Amino acid sequence: MTKTVYQIEADDLEQLIIRAVVDAMSQYCTPSNTQAVTDSPEMLTRDEAAKFLHVTTATLSNWAKVGYLIPTRVGRRVLYPVELLRQFATNNK
Repeated sequence: MTKTVYQIEADDLEQLIIRAVVDAMSQYCTPSNTQAVTDSPEMLTRDEAAKFLHVTTATLSNWAKVGYLIPTRVGRRVLYPVELLRQFATNNK
C-alpha cells in the first residue's frame, strides 16, 4: 500500500474541518435547529458578511466563484465564519 503525505497550513486544515463538520451537520438539521446555527455569533449570513466587509452580496458571490473567499453551506444557507472574515479583512486591507 502506498502512503501519500500532504502539507497543509493549520488555518487551512481548520477551515476544512469546519466545512466537513457543518456539511455533516446539515444532513441532520431540521428547519428549527438550522436557525440556531444561523443565529450563532460565530457565523454570519451572506448579508451580514457583506456588511461586515463593506461590500455587496454580489461581490461575495463573485469571490466564492473564483475561490477568493469560500463560504460554508448549511443546507441551502450560505454562512461565513466570523474568524474567516476577520482574517480576510486583515490580509486584504
